[in-house]
Amino acid sequence: MNQGVMVCIFAALLALSSRAGWAVEMIDLYEAEVPVADQGAAARAVASRAALAEVLVKVTGSAAAPAQPQFKTLLQQAEQAMQRYGYRTAETGPTLQVSFDRQAINQRIYDAGLPVWDRERPRILLWLVLEDGGGRTLVGGANRPEIQVVVQERAQRRGLPVSLPKLDDEDQNAVNSVDVGGQLSEPLIQASVRYHADAILLGRVFSIAPERWRGQWSLRQGGSSTHWEAGEGSLAEVVAAGLNQVAENMAQRYALVLKPGVSSVATLVVDNVVNVQDYARLSRYLGGLDPVGGVAVERVEGARVVYRVQVRGELQGLTLSLALGRVLTPVAAVPASGNVLQYRLAP
Repeated sequence: MNQGVMVCIFAALLALSSRAGWAVEMIDLYEAEVPVADQGAAARAVASRAALAEVLVKVTGSAAAPAQPQFKTLLQQAEQAMQRYGYRTAETGPTLQVSFDRQAINQRIYDAGLPVWDRERPRILLWLVLEDGGGRTLVGGANRPEIQVVVQERAQRRGLPVSLPKLDDEDQNAVNSVDVGGQLSEPLIQASVRYHADAILLGRVFSIAPERWRGQWSLRQGGSSTHWEAGEGSLAEVVAAGLNQVAENMAQRYALVLKPGVSSVATLVVDNVVNVQDYARLSRYLGGLDPVGGVAVERVEGARVVYRVQVRGELQGLTLSLALGRVLTPVAAVPASGNVLQYRLAP
């Protein structure tokens, strides 16, 4: 590989790993829609427990969370944590739509000593190729809409902001199914820059028998890669298994265990706060971060606002959350002495 190509690849990797500002705020983590037998109280109680189990999976990032003994009582009392609910008639039958109290759920997770994955989550671009006797097919654009439905349904259930490529002329000229199927990173990384993704997921799902598939996956984020194979099953099951593992991997990196009684205090210095609208946007953002237990303004110096922030857990949890947002850009690479964090408000 020549030096010019290496420089281009490095530049693309740098762009992807440094644009954490492309993360997505997931606003439906505490909502779920599940089948319900009827609109009676007994059926609603059963369905509310199933809905809360889905929420616990999304918020902790772990499929095993609902089975934890610490949540047995919470699940039994799921209706008490509901903020609102309603019914809908779907193609598969009646469903219960539930929204749960975010603060109440998070507090129970904190008390259990388990992690909470904040609403700001990395934007994931999925390059997925299907291989069978007819050859290779990239999923996206107008290709394989039924698989795109599976991707979006599973991503929604795991709280993952996943998008597929447009597969327009620009993509077709830059990437083909051989690039994805062969796990060749150079053209994929360069083609992915236009999508402003925080992470690239490569999936190769291939047929091993009639109606039986297997998957190979590679997740690239921040200059590092993780590789794994999904188990055998139907096409939908293998695609879902790949996305499930992505959620588990991401949660291990970003979900925070905020132990009761463990806290810290930070001074947060934010520049470029030039008007009331900027101040209001910044205040809403800070107040919505899970690691933030409280925030108060210490002083205002022109376009600079200095906050005193009560942090749940260690300071690293706050910096991780800030790194995924589109609101603040760090001025200093590491915190200054005395837990002083310096940021600039994005336009």
